[in-house]
Amino acid sequence: MLFGRNNPGDPDAAAKETSRCVLRILIGGYLVYLGVQILKGLKDPASTVNPTLLTICSIVFIVIGAGFALYALRRMIILSRAAM
Repeated sequence: MLFGRNNPGDPDAAAKETSRCVLRILIGGYLVYLGVQILKGLKDPASTVNPTLLTICSIVFIVIGAGFALYALRRMIILSRAAM
């Protein structure tokens, strides 16, 4: 596969996969943060944007971000158990 993924001969394969998982956790956390900030922005009475649209977008950000982070965390746990 590309970039040495799933290559049993690559000694750094586990480190690369762990780095990918950490990056995914950070990205997922950032998406959750953005979703929460959008929800907080709904309190502003001067906002001219449709509140229903903002609520739907923020929920989508939170759900996708949390799923992305939890998947990566689960993958990291599986990798750490396999390394033992």
